[in-house]
Amino acid sequence: MSDPVIGDPRGDALAYLEQHKLLRLFNILGSKLACEKPEDPNAFLLAELSKASVMSARGQPVRRFPFEPLCNSCFSQSSVSRYAGYSLL
Repeated sequence: MSDPVIGDPRGDALAYLEQHKLLRLFNILGSKLACEKPEDPNAFLLAELSKASVMSARGQPVRRFPFEPLCNSCFSQSSVSRYAGYSLL
C-alpha cells in the first residue's frame, strides 16, 4: 500500500494568505492598533474591516493612514513601519 499524498499545509496556508493579501492587511491593522491604542481593540478592528469592505465594494481604494507620518515615527525602529503607507486592499 502506498502512503496518501501529504501536501504542504504551511505552504498552502501561506499561499492563501498571499493570494488574498491578508499578510499585508494584518500588518497594517497591527500598525494601526499600536498607533491608535483604542480602548476596545476588537471593536476597532471590526470598524476598520467594515470600512475596508465598504470601500472595496464601491470599487474605491482603501485610503492610507490619515496619520501616516505619526506611524512612521512611532515605528521607525520596527519592521512594521514599512507597511504604514500601504492601502488595505
